[in-house]
Amino acid sequence: MVPVALRYFITFLDPFAFSTIRFATSAFFALPFFVYARPWTWPARDVARVTLCGFLALPGLNIPNVLAARTIPAGGIGLITATEPIFIILFGLIALRASLTWRIAIGAAIALAGVTLTMSHGTAALLDADNLGNVGFGLLGAASWGAFTVIGAPLARKYGAYRYTGAVLVMGGAITVALLAPILPADSWPAPAVFGQIAILSLFSSVLGFLLWNHGASLMPPQLIGPLLYLIPVFGIIGGLVFLGEPLTWQMALAGGVILGGVAIGEGRI
Repeated sequence: MVPVALRYFITFLDPFAFSTIRFATSAFFALPFFVYARPWTWPARDVARVTLCGFLALPGLNIPNVLAARTIPAGGIGLITATEPIFIILFGLIALRASLTWRIAIGAAIALAGVTLTMSHGTAALLDADNLGNVGFGLLGAASWGAFTVIGAPLARKYGAYRYTGAVLVMGGAITVALLAPILPADSWPAPAVFGQIAILSLFSSVLGFLLWNHGASLMPPQLIGPLLYLIPVFGIIGGLVFLGEPLTWQMALAGGVILGGVAIGEGRI
């Protein structure tokens, strides 16, 4: 539901202010897990890795995405985001020597085609020469999430999803605030009610979302967990329909079916 919430909040709020508030409140909610994890007692190598993961997962993903969104429409951003599973599979093959079966490759390709169908109105912007720099920012953000998933999976297995998530969100949130807060205009901060709305979003999408994702990453190889990200447009369509009153077109319905079919093939459900 984060894409739906983002579409709502950035209509009246600076995107960097939104990211700062979201991840600052995420870090606050994750503090109990952070204290429980006691990362200051971890080996120095693990501390360095979890700090890197915090950077990759929060500012490393979100700052490039915000920069890309300056000139690339939502459809183009959606297509760039759809490369995240590809980066997860690629980094898994390189770093973890994970295996790639024909079923996974075909399922991922079908799901990617479904995502392309949902976002086809944004493809032209990706080919515009003036947008190539911002396309690069978007791909950098997607690669950052892929690296976070692959690098962090061993830590999630070693310390458990609760401890690892607490360390990632607190460290990543602190880095995000340190990078963005000083450059935000004074008038970019919203009313207290909006703070509360973003805090609720942070509790469910960031804290709960990261817990579930990290738990899954600790149990599943990258070539299986990565393609699950293709389901984001499906939930985005449902959320837009239910919460924003956006129309459901035949193209979106068809694309959703193609995505579900591709993910089911890749996960061995068909």
